[in-house]
Amino acid sequence: MSGNVREVSEDHDRRRAPRGLGGQGKALWGCIVKDYDLSESEAVILEEAARCRDRIAQLRVVVDAEGVVVSSPQGVKAHPALVEERNQRKLVGQLLASLRLPDLEGEQGNNSRGFYAPRAV
Repeated sequence: MSGNVREVSEDHDRRRAPRGLGGQGKALWGCIVKDYDLSESEAVILEEAARCRDRIAQLRVVVDAEGVVVSSPQGVKAHPALVEERNQRKLVGQLLASLRLPDLEGEQGNNSRGFYAPRAV
């Protein structure tokens, strides 16, 4: 495993999810910190991604209850919560990509942060 991949360390065993995260955010946080040793700046990025995941879950509840479209003076349009859900999903992807974590499932050689493993052909 790469030196960036988390070894069992007491310091990170105590790293808990930030306060206020909901179920989706805690799940994302736990999934990442169990395998990676994060710097403080990376932890801040991950926290924001986790909060976005919680917002996505909240927006999904609204869309499920109210539908994907709304009527407006201009006609039928996408529900604003649906539009924001899409924006939050894009943001989560960007935040996680900015962490540049190697793919653990396809560990191929020395796959350090910032360099993605080539796709298998």
